[in-house]
Amino acid sequence: MFFKKPNPAPRGVALKDLEDALAATTLNATRKGDTLIVQHEKLTTHVDVIAPANPETENGPISAVVTIKTPLPQEFSKFLSEPALVSHINTMASLGAVTEQDGKLFIGSRLTVYEGEDAWSIHLPVVLSTIIGGVDSILGATQRTFNSEPSRGGDTEWTEADIEFVQSQLSHICVCTTGGKSLTAEFGLKSGAVSAGLGDHETALWQIMGDQPHPEFGGGLFCLLQLPHQIESEEKLHQVVNELNRMEMEPHDLPPHFGAWCAGKLGNNPAYVAFLPNALHQAPGIALNVSIWALNRAEWADTMLAALGAKKQRRAGQKVKGVEESSTKTSKKSIKDRFEIEMHEVSDKFVQCWQAAGRHLQSKTHDGQLDWLKAKLDPPFLEHLSFRMGNQLFYVRIDDVDGNVHGPGNLNGFRTIADGCKGHACRMPMRLNGKNWETTEPGWGLIDDATDRLISPDNLITDEKIEMTDWEVHDSATQVVRDYVTDKLGHQLMSSQGNPNVDPSIWFVGEDGPEWIVVRSGRFPVKDANRPKNLADIAASCAHLSKVGHFASVTVANSDGSFGLWRGHGMHVRFVGLEPAVSD
Repeated sequence: MFFKKPNPAPRGVALKDLEDALAATTLNATRKGDTLIVQHEKLTTHVDVIAPANPETENGPISAVVTIKTPLPQEFSKFLSEPALVSHINTMASLGAVTEQDGKLFIGSRLTVYEGEDAWSIHLPVVLSTIIGGVDSILGATQRTFNSEPSRGGDTEWTEADIEFVQSQLSHICVCTTGGKSLTAEFGLKSGAVSAGLGDHETALWQIMGDQPHPEFGGGLFCLLQLPHQIESEEKLHQVVNELNRMEMEPHDLPPHFGAWCAGKLGNNPAYVAFLPNALHQAPGIALNVSIWALNRAEWADTMLAALGAKKQRRAGQKVKGVEESSTKTSKKSIKDRFEIEMHEVSDKFVQCWQAAGRHLQSKTHDGQLDWLKAKLDPPFLEHLSFRMGNQLFYVRIDDVDGNVHGPGNLNGFRTIADGCKGHACRMPMRLNGKNWETTEPGWGLIDDATDRLISPDNLITDEKIEMTDWEVHDSATQVVRDYVTDKLGHQLMSSQGNPNVDPSIWFVGEDGPEWIVVRSGRFPVKDANRPKNLADIAASCAHLSKVGHFASVTVANSDGSFGLWRGHGMHVRFVGLEPAVSD
């Protein structure tokens, strides 16, 4: 009798790749039709490739759905008979959820695959990690908790540069910030919703954290999505999150399900947790992908929770004085204060370090003054401080040599802006001595990032006429518009950045909420800068945060009327105000 070999890639899903990868482990993997059966020491995992319930969706045709299920023994069903216990255990989930269906429990994950989707390089390691460690991680964490055993601990392999990359991409679609190896973002659940700190209760809170090791997996990246909905009782909350986990396993048009719904930390709210072990650090763009999955999940869950009767509430302590009652400047100040607190931009300790660094740099000049380019702790944080001296530009990153205090941003960020402006990237090591922050190096305390040598900015000034780069011109134009918004219009700034390749350049709190500005610059003899051809696309990408956008044209010329713009020389600036970005 001849047996037909199973399809190596049923419905386009390369089960053969998983089978080959598992061959290098102690797990025994076999095929049965479109199912991969993996035998653990005591449990069995089934990886099934099935057809979607409805292949035609607004996101494109679905080619397959992959479910990963590990049934739990009957004794677990007796032990976890209460929904509250299931919900509690799911707070320790990594890549799958303890799910109850028809009176039986299993640890489940799901992957929906779309036609033409080229994402197997990401999906393969995630599915593989789920098969190998998903079950042991949640059961091991549960055992450690109930036996009062210590967690494994361990450092994350994700770097600040990894987190900053995620922030650079998410910042186009939502409010987000970073600090060290962590990121916080807020996903709008309706048009115009931006931040709970602005009084919204239509935002979901997303966090990825490298300083929260898993009890069993150890080091990695902890991911937490918190919905603003408040369930009337804890009993009902546990029922709701367990129902969401059941719904996640359905073969529908849903983001990948590698995690678990459980009780949140904002007051009887649903939350979704996941944990990426260090082994997944090599998966290309995995941290960004799980963030995009979280955004899609928040939108889906918002609809499901509304159907279940859940109502959105302000987060605890988020009643912002004046937001609803009036639009006075007092309310805007409250908004800004809440924004800084909620988004964890910088710690108080770093502020003290930063202030000491600035004072030290100013003290090195003959008159105690510097021509500052950046001397405010406003996001985004490419550099911590920057200044011009003569025909030279200096971009400074401040670091605590003892590693106790971490500033925002990363090395890649300040190297990028220094390179774009043809300036000097300088590191400034600081140390807390008693109650005072001091430089660890003599003189200016600055180390050239390229050579690792001490530098003195005043010694680098020359008589050479250095033409301003496009980045410098655009950054100067952005500063003109930023000062107009804060000083002339009296609005609170949310963020400002001078990178000519990133739009919008400025976000601020307008009379009725967030507004944005696209800035374009031009050089003499150009009178007005051209509007970008994709301005309508920029407006569309910002619409879920704010539909109020502006365009600003800023043109500059040498003060003597000659051609060329020379660094450190006087300039004439033409700026007539803000124009609507898109006409109605």
